[in-house]
Amino acid sequence: MPETAPTVFSGESGAISVAGSVWNAIRNWKVSKKSDNQAVVDSATSGGTTRLGGNADWSGSFMGDGYPAAYPGDAAFIGSIDGVTGVTGSITIESVRVNYDISTGAPVTHEVAFSGNGTLTEGAAVAVDVSVADPVPSIGVVVSLAPASADQSEAYVVLAQVQTITLEFKRPAQSYADSSSAGYTKRKRGPLDWTLSMKVSPDATTGNAAYGLAGLPQPKDVKGIKIEDADGLTYLLDWGMFEELGDVEANRETQAIVSCTLNASMCGTTRIATVATLGSITDPNEVAVWPEAA
Repeated sequence: MPETAPTVFSGESGAISVAGSVWNAIRNWKVSKKSDNQAVVDSATSGGTTRLGGNADWSGSFMGDGYPAAYPGDAAFIGSIDGVTGVTGSITIESVRVNYDISTGAPVTHEVAFSGNGTLTEGAAVAVDVSVADPVPSIGVVVSLAPASADQSEAYVVLAQVQTITLEFKRPAQSYADSSSAGYTKRKRGPLDWTLSMKVSPDATTGNAAYGLAGLPQPKDVKGIKIEDADGLTYLLDWGMFEELGDVEANRETQAIVSCTLNASMCGTTRIATVATLGSITDPNEVAVWPEAA
């Protein structure tokens, strides 16, 4: 038994640091560590199984309020349980998801999933969040669409009656282990992609055909997409190709509000006036997410 009475941690002082900066307003973080142990059965195991320790790997996730402070790619990670103790290591962020729920009025949140890029160290882990909470409301968020053009600023049309929005940035990583990785799995980031899913109610008002079912973006449509909150903080996505107008349902039994799902994905280049043109992604902090600075 320990010389002093054991105690436990709570999550009260949990915090994280990513790429050298404390990530404000997180709700939770978690990490899992494992090894790819190799089973061995041969003529010397007497009909049983023995094992060799395989390459170690680890992964994790965290959730926070407001907008993310980083996007898929490589970074240093500190996960602190109590401000001084926890885990540290290099990570590859593979997914960043931003959630807006206008229908419930929930705050804007984000979820980040990452994988380890080498060794995970348990022990000293200093990270303390001293920021003041400032949640971003989903109420007041507006989605606008524009035909792909060299100057879309005057061409945006508001998409009416949006209920929920999920925007996810992804860079699936390539994993490897070799004679230089010291028994750990390492990673190299892959290409950037994003997906967008929105639940929308088509406008039933006579004369509003542009917002009715027929006026919604159709599969293969390429649009500039703007997601703007009540404070003017904006994602600009040039461009997205719509791929599905799904789940249109009229339920006579329940008389539920008719809605549908609009799904789009990154379309990083498109033709404008017959010229192949490179798009861009800008986040609410006016950071150029893509293309990255040289």
